Formats: sequence, C-alpha cells, structure tokens
Amino acid sequence: MGKSPKEAFLIGVAGPLTSFALAAFFLLVLASGLPIPFALANILSVLVLLNIVLGIFNILPLFPTDGGRVAHSVFWFFTKDRVKGIYLAVYLSKILIVVAMLYLVANAILYGMGFFSLLWYGFIAWFLWSAGTAELRMAKAGMPPYN
Repeated sequence: MGKSPKEAFLIGVAGPLTSFALAAFFLLVLASGLPIPFALANILSVLVLLNIVLGIFNILPLFPTDGGRVAHSVFWFFTKDRVKGIYLAVYLSKILIVVAMLYLVANAILYGMGFFSLLWYGFIAWFLWSAGTAELRMAKAGMPPYN
C-alpha cells in the first residue's frame, strides 16, 4: 500500500507502466525488421494488444486496481488522511462502475450486446465494487496494512 501518498502513487503506477513498457517492447521487436516467423509475429501482436488493454484497464480509477490506488494516493495527499483517501477512491470507483454499467446496459438494449458479455461485465463490476467496499471496511477498522 505504501507508507506515504508518494510511495502509494509510485506503487500504483508501476503496474500500468509495466504493461505499456511491455507493449512497447513487443512492438519494437515486431518493427525491428528482424526475420520473425509468422506464428511468432502473431503472438507478439497479441501481446502488444493485451498489454495495452491491460495497461488502460489498470490505470482506470477503479479501486482496488492500480488506478484506484493512484486515485487513493492523490486523495490521501490532498486530505492528509489515508482512510479518507480510500473512502474517496472507493466512492469515485463506485460512481464510475454505475456509469459504465448504465452505458453497457443502454448499449445492450440499443445495439444488442450479448447477454453473456453483459453478464461478464456485470461480474467484473460486482467484483470491483465488493473488493473496494471490503478494503474500505478494513481501513476503517484499522486492519493491516492500514494500521
């Protein structure tokens, strides 16, 4: 979690930056002009895409992902209170989850998104909501790593 807002921020940005760095590395290998077998080029292309998607998802301020931890560190820095920072990060995360789910349901109704796709997104939203709530409860109770 980090013992200070700065430490928490650096820990939070490490994951997304690593994903973007890996994507850049795989892209450089593809663009290097080296004779790469077709199958390996396909694998590298998929790795570029997956790392970009993972980096983007991970930097979104959805607590407890890395982006949520970055938001927590920013709120902690400005409020000077670790628990209040977590509360604000979880609150922001829940707002974004509700907005995203409303958008997805609207798309499902208007454009016919498949039921199982919507169910999968709903599961991810439920997981993030539950995990954020649980971490907030732990922080308020002073349980490790929040004590």
